Amino acid sequence: MSNWTIERELTEITGEQTIPMALTKLRVTTDSRLFLSIVVDEDWHRSGAETYCFSFTVRTTEADIPLVLKACVAYAPNTSAVAILDTWIERRRLLAANGINTPRLYSCAKACVLEERIPFSLVDVLIRASGEVKDLLLDRLAMYAGVLSRAGFIGIDAFHDLRSRGDDVVAIDFGEDLGPPQMSADRSADRLKEALEFLERNHVPHADAQRARMYQVFQQEESRHRS
Repeated sequence: MSNWTIERELTEITGEQTIPMALTKLRVTTDSRLFLSIVVDEDWHRSGAETYCFSFTVRTTEADIPLVLKACVAYAPNTSAVAILDTWIERRRLLAANGINTPRLYSCAKACVLEERIPFSLVDVLIRASGEVKDLLLDRLAMYAGVLSRAGFIGIDAFHDLRSRGDDVVAIDFGEDLGPPQMSADRSADRLKEALEFLERNHVPHADAQRARMYQVFQQEESRHRS
């Protein structure tokens, strides 16, 4: 990849000849005239067992837009990386359809996704949060656990890589840590337990009343639309 550049990648993905037009076609920007420059924040690096990431920022006259190009390098016998990525896209769509926040997706091509880069780890945001914001974040975490339970996701660790924009909970990992849906028969207690263990493991302070509220939110979400 010695000749690879993010500028070349964007024009190849879109079939456009210029970066401003490519970004507009991807709907990263609304007008090609707004574009100023691209700043590389972090070159290709291993971001997990199944992905490599390239982080960059699109600078415009209106705002800086942090993005990440994520390459799938997962392996499964007789299955291409493109096919594996397709299953990840279906999982993220399922979560989004059930009210779970996911990064804005701009492109999926050549076993890579171009998406919004979510700025903060959920742990860091939770530790700093207080009052209504803290309550909201814990509610969203409990809701996430409820959706995982209801949809039957059973993976290695669906909580460790959660991110946040500052006032929400965003799922960014749709690989084996999340696992496939519709696999578990009834593991409702396990999903909530994992959420609470996530808080304990990361030393996120929370009161008994907040745990009780999480349990209530979880039960409501976990039982939603069940027959």
